[in-house]
Amino acid sequence: MPTGGSASLQCLQSHLSQLSSSCQTAVSNATGGGGAASSSSPAAQSAPPPQAAPAMAPREKLAMMRRSCGPDFRAFCRGVPFGGGDAVRCLEANQARLSPSCRAVMAQAGGAR
Repeated sequence: MPTGGSASLQCLQSHLSQLSSSCQTAVSNATGGGGAASSSSPAAQSAPPPQAAPAMAPREKLAMMRRSCGPDFRAFCRGVPFGGGDAVRCLEANQARLSPSCRAVMAQAGGAR
């Protein structure tokens, strides 16, 4: 899982009960949910699920794709010019050979079909 961004926050939210109480509080505060209660308390058991993380800005999506897919692009798409969707099309064409992190980001971005 790439660090930072909404994908990481969603991962933390989905594993909230496995986090320490201080991490639960931090995740809850980051999503606007206030302090996290202990998972064994009745209030925590009846509490609504954590809010979905806010959508990433296009700049965040691009930065995450560069971090996750940069090595794959250099390995499989050397010489492909940027712009016009050529880079994404090349990565899509090489989907079976991409690293797991790049495949995940491509799927999240709607690039891996």
